[in-house]
Amino acid sequence: MSRKTDIVQAVIDAWCTRQDIDTVLSHLSEDMVWHHSAVTAPPKAGKAGAREFLTAYKAKVRNPNWRMFKIAESEDALFVEGVDEFDTADGITS
Repeated sequence: MSRKTDIVQAVIDAWCTRQDIDTVLSHLSEDMVWHHSAVTAPPKAGKAGAREFLTAYKAKVRNPNWRMFKIAESEDALFVEGVDEFDTADGITS
């Protein structure tokens, strides 16, 4: 794996095992852009944007499981295709 892929895996581990926002943020740079569910929400920029997204997301999900299928990387970007499975706060599996 590459360094960027290792970082994404560390983010996934911190989120899926503990939903630990501070540990997730410790792996991100201030100039990052978080594209999550890009169809339904605009990307979040910087650690403050990531914290905003993750705080709201944490209130809605339980038992998160992020899986990566495909990864493409360039010198300054990483693109991950995967799936985000979770239970909603009211017990529905998504």
